Amino acid sequence: MQKDFDKTLISQLDVIPSGVLSPARPAPFDLFVCENKKDCVLLCSKEYPLSGDRLKDLKLNRAEIFVRKDELPFLRNYLKKSVLDISKSQSVTREERSQMVYSTAVMVVDELFNNVESKEAVEDSKGLATVVLDNLLRDNATFLSMVGVLSYDYYTYSHCVNVCIYSIAIGKKLGLSHDDIEELGHAAILHDIGKAHIDPKILNKEGALDTDEFEIMKTHTTLGRDAIIHAEKQLGAQVEFLKIAKEIAYYHQEKWDGSGYPTGISGDDIPISARLMAVADVYDALISRRVYKEGMPHEKAVSIITEGKGTHFDADIVDAFLEIQDEFRAIASRFVDSDKDMSEKALLLARLDSADKAK
Repeated sequence: MQKDFDKTLISQLDVIPSGVLSPARPAPFDLFVCENKKDCVLLCSKEYPLSGDRLKDLKLNRAEIFVRKDELPFLRNYLKKSVLDISKSQSVTREERSQMVYSTAVMVVDELFNNVESKEAVEDSKGLATVVLDNLLRDNATFLSMVGVLSYDYYTYSHCVNVCIYSIAIGKKLGLSHDDIEELGHAAILHDIGKAHIDPKILNKEGALDTDEFEIMKTHTTLGRDAIIHAEKQLGAQVEFLKIAKEIAYYHQEKWDGSGYPTGISGDDIPISARLMAVADVYDALISRRVYKEGMPHEKAVSIITEGKGTHFDADIVDAFLEIQDEFRAIASRFVDSDKDMSEKALLLARLDSADKAK
């Protein structure tokens, strides 16, 4: 291991969650740790991979690990292979499998948001949604474990993965077919893709948006639909999950009584995929702890969704949600970001804001 800190190395690195590293597949790239986000030291080289025990310790402590930016293509290929390995492996625990699948899904969606018009990124998002779906449908214990690793920060890509998982759970409760749930899961992960074009200062603003900001925020539905249309053109074929993804991206902010946006349609005119998404989306937004607010207690979130039954939300979908809400309450009470986590995220947002002002 390198003994001296390299104070310039951090500019050449990108952070990855330790959860994406598989004990069954050594990483083909160097790994680093950094103190205070600036003093970096080599953790292990690709020639000398981490031991299984050391990797478990890093995951337990939720350590941030860094890779060189020029080795990110190797990371992408590694994720594709290792997530499929671990999702099928019988030698890892449910909790390890769930953490690996979730962390990898978040990274892929993050890349999708940074390359919103990339055909490859869209295809990768479908593949990761399939792995998430396979884990959720394996058995009830695996479902609870998968939901248990949901990220409670509100970086948009984490929210997309969370909502994908919640929507699949509600779809199961509604008795949708396996094929319908599969298409829903593939599409749900893209529901907020339009936010890739929204100013992060609006997405992360403390307090209510003003009128102009809200009008900008509302455009994420149309921007999302248009991004998916562009992806379809790149693929050169009609893909069923992208058809549903367009519905969800465009209509998930509509309300049952017609008071939503962007079109103001109501009732059964709203595609069922978007009606289901509305419940999952609002629930995750309410209970998620953000840099500028505490997460709402589960009971209060359930109360708000119940109050919206028949006005904001489809009553049948709310009923399905309520039947499984005890499972979500148990999970939400156990997995929240610590004060340290939120302080680090606040610092990151402040740095992003300073960098933006310096341009």
